[in-house]
Amino acid sequence: MKILNTLSALFLTVSVFAQSGFEGKISMVAINTNTQETANIEWFIKNNKHSLDFNAQSGDQMLTYTIVAENGSTKMISGGETINIPAASFEKTGYDVNGYVVTEEGTATKMQGYACTKYTIQAKEHIVEYWLTNETPLNISDFPAFMQRGLLGPAEKLQAGSIPVKLQVKDTNNGKMLYSYTINSVTAQAVDRF
Repeated sequence: MKILNTLSALFLTVSVFAQSGFEGKISMVAINTNTQETANIEWFIKNNKHSLDFNAQSGDQMLTYTIVAENGSTKMISGGETINIPAASFEKTGYDVNGYVVTEEGTATKMQGYACTKYTIQAKEHIVEYWLTNETPLNISDFPAFMQRGLLGPAEKLQAGSIPVKLQVKDTNNGKMLYSYTINSVTAQAVDRF
C-alpha cells in the first residue's frame, strides 16, 4: 500500500533511543513525492510511549490510522483492526547516508517559529537537508525505538540536543525531492492516551 511508504520513511528518521521526560504533542506533515503521499500527523508522547495519528492521502486514496509504540512493540490500528509491526520491517528501508559529506549552511534562520541551523549531507545517492533547532522541549532521544535507524543518525552528531524541524531528502542526480517532513509545533501538555 502506497500510504505505508510515508510511514516507513518517517519511522527511519531517528537515530537514538533513551529514557525521556517529555510529555506532549508534535504536529507534523510528511510528504513522499514518489508516491504523491501527504500525511498530517499528530504525535503524542508520554513516558516513552508513542501514539501517532495519521491522516494520509495519496491521489484519491485517504487513510486514517494510528501507530502505537510502547514496551518494545509497534502496532498499527486502522478501521478497528490491529496489526503488529515486526521490528525487522524497518531494517532494510530508508536512505543510505554512509560516506556522507556534511556542510553547515550558515547561521540560525527562523522556521516554524524556531531558530534553526541548516545542514546538508551529501551522500552517494541522496542529499539530506536538516534544519535543526534546540528550542523545543524535546530532542532526538525522545523519539521511539522503532525509529532508531536512518536519516537522523547524523543529525545528533551535527547539533547535539536538537531535533530537525524540517528534513528533506533529494536525489543526488537530479535534485528531485523524494521525501520531506516538517514539524509544525511541539507542545508540552498532559497526554491521557496511555
